[in-house]
Amino acid sequence: MAKLKENYLVEKRNMLNEIRANNMTLQELRFFAIYLSKINARDTSTRVVRFTMDDFRAIMGLGRIDIKYMKNVTNSLLCKVVNVPIVDEKGRNRGYTGFQIFKECTVSQDEHGEWYVEIDAHDKALPLMFDFKRDYFSYPLFNALRLRSANQIRMYELLRQYKQIGSKVYLIDELKKDLWLGENEYPRFGDFKIWVLDVCQQALREHTDIKFAYAPYGKRGKSGRILSLIFYIEENNEYTDQLTLDMFIDEQKAAIDVSEEGSAQNETEVCLPNVAQPFAEEEKNIPFENTPAQKSDKPASKESITIKTDAPPAQVSPEKPYGPNNVVMLTDTGYSSMERDMEALFPGHGKEKLNYYIEQLDYQITCKNKSYKNHASTMMHWARRDVRNQQDTQPVPAVRAAKRVNRFVNFKQRDWDYEEIERLERQHIINELNKGKQQQDI
Repeated sequence: MAKLKENYLVEKRNMLNEIRANNMTLQELRFFAIYLSKINARDTSTRVVRFTMDDFRAIMGLGRIDIKYMKNVTNSLLCKVVNVPIVDEKGRNRGYTGFQIFKECTVSQDEHGEWYVEIDAHDKALPLMFDFKRDYFSYPLFNALRLRSANQIRMYELLRQYKQIGSKVYLIDELKKDLWLGENEYPRFGDFKIWVLDVCQQALREHTDIKFAYAPYGKRGKSGRILSLIFYIEENNEYTDQLTLDMFIDEQKAAIDVSEEGSAQNETEVCLPNVAQPFAEEEKNIPFENTPAQKSDKPASKESITIKTDAPPAQVSPEKPYGPNNVVMLTDTGYSSMERDMEALFPGHGKEKLNYYIEQLDYQITCKNKSYKNHASTMMHWARRDVRNQQDTQPVPAVRAAKRVNRFVNFKQRDWDYEEIERLERQHIINELNKGKQQQDI
């Protein structure tokens, strides 16, 4: 089986790309792209793809893991479901068929002590991945490796599908669904533009082989609301150097090693017997490490196994707990990204505001028994909402109205002498009478 040391090509059917499966994380989207690049779309016998444990951990962004957590990761992959619409001859929607993308995942250790992960596509999903001759597109794998969010990868794949055409019109509501955004996320177009469209535009320009511009398109709704956008897609030659899968895995491993060094003080070295059979010791949370299989009953040396004994459970996962009750879960990358975003929203108070929102989310979860699908997105939504409310409630500065200058207003008032007015009126009457007499004499 081929090694994960090449730059692969992803081939994807248009139908698969247009299916909305909004339950995939960034790591799972990357993994799916790598899976598609590893198979041969013309040969269904390549449906089973094998990864070394080290490569799998790097792709999924996992630190040191045990069997229990590994089961959670692989089970999450097996739970990814797509709903394929059923369309009749007239193009009308007549329902859908739902099935899993993957049907089986095997984690095993060979006779040399090397751990492997094998994953197999579901039989129902094979027509979406194999034996297609038209209505598909392809792209080099490196384009999906440098992007840093799920909606960035989705934006790239959606626009890459229409690269040959050069443009694509999207209803904004439909685009949000295709980007796997929630119904209530970014209700204002201004927020959607700043936090999604512009961020994706910059990311694709810096890291992928396409770039795009966009503009309002067609009729507008009430109060001038923008309903549709047109995207202009063109080739990009200014992106960062191509990132091979080998380089990506090495970078991920380096990042994992750095994060693990920070938690080294919470680790204790323990000797356990029978290292080659970790599934029998599941309750002890034995980590996956590629160690030689033990052929004797002697206990393993201290150098072969490291087990976390006094560290909190979240330290073996990609997320860490925050807040007074340790119920707010954030990754190291997510926490750093939120610090930058908070600083941009609240200059000089970014760290303080981040801690405030962590405490608020901790209170909502602990005291009000609320649940949130994504803690980082929830706190950023609160922050942007507070910024908008603060702008709306700011007092309007007093401004003196500009002085109107024309011949009807702002003229200088005269002081009238009413006796003089009466005198002038009498004089005018006398003059008129005299004129009448003169005309009669003539």
